[in-house]
Amino acid sequence: MVPVYPLLSSNKKKKHSRSRNQDPQRFHPFCRCPNHQLICINHRVSVLSALFPFKKTSRRFKSYHRDWLESLRNRLLPRLCRSISAPTASLDDLSAHVSALLGHFQTYYAALDRAAASPDQVPLLLDPPWRGPLERSFLFLGDLHPYLFTNLLRSLLDGDGSNDEYELGCNLDFNKDGQFVEKQWQTAMAWRNSSESLRPRIEEIERGLRLMLPALLGRMRAAQMRFVGHLAAGWPEDCGDEAAAAVIGEAAAEEMEELGRVLRDVNRLRHSTISEIVGATTVYEAALFLQALGKFVIGLASLD
Repeated sequence: MVPVYPLLSSNKKKKHSRSRNQDPQRFHPFCRCPNHQLICINHRVSVLSALFPFKKTSRRFKSYHRDWLESLRNRLLPRLCRSISAPTASLDDLSAHVSALLGHFQTYYAALDRAAASPDQVPLLLDPPWRGPLERSFLFLGDLHPYLFTNLLRSLLDGDGSNDEYELGCNLDFNKDGQFVEKQWQTAMAWRNSSESLRPRIEEIERGLRLMLPALLGRMRAAQMRFVGHLAAGWPEDCGDEAAAAVIGEAAAEEMEELGRVLRDVNRLRHSTISEIVGATTVYEAALFLQALGKFVIGLASLD
């Protein structure tokens, strides 16, 4: 049988003195020797783990995200839902709850911006460990994809064709006062009677996303390639773990600032997309859109 690890399988070979590339205490990621690469796997992991102790600095935003989600789940979203369905809630009440929930999302992305200004936070914000594994699988650069907002709005516009106006009218509660009946009708017909300018506005928002998102991804790839190039160019011929850590740390520090800028730009894109959608809709449409978005965020967080 051919040994899997010939360097360790022969007593005769064990007696030979190790060459520089066979020394397991040395870390050299650009060495092409297969035996040396096998031996160094554990050393690479230990060096990288020591380099990036980011979890110590993530607790503040982790706590913020937990509190933000709890506020959405237990306070703001239920209030918006009640203002949509309650007979005593006026249009002004509905508008106030729409503004509150919109502000909740805007505040979140502003906080994410501030956190991304710290380079040691960026790796965690791009792959947040406080989110579950299934939730992380559907994230784009650390959070919701900007296209999700326009696609959600389109699904609401296109999916409200199950009932005709007669059936909708039969579901109204005419025992209530006239204002509530009007509110019921406006809510039920929100997407059927949407403004003619809404769909063109969605297309305009999506054109902007098609222009900006590829550029952001290109900047992300360029930063990753520069990081690898920096390592390849600056790696010393013979170095231990400490020297390796210094080289990796220097390369990472240079590119982490750019990754932070990319993250802040995509956060602002999310922020502006939600704001533009709400600005293009009526109060009833905005309420139903934010209600659906809030339920989606809570459902995504509950996947695990």
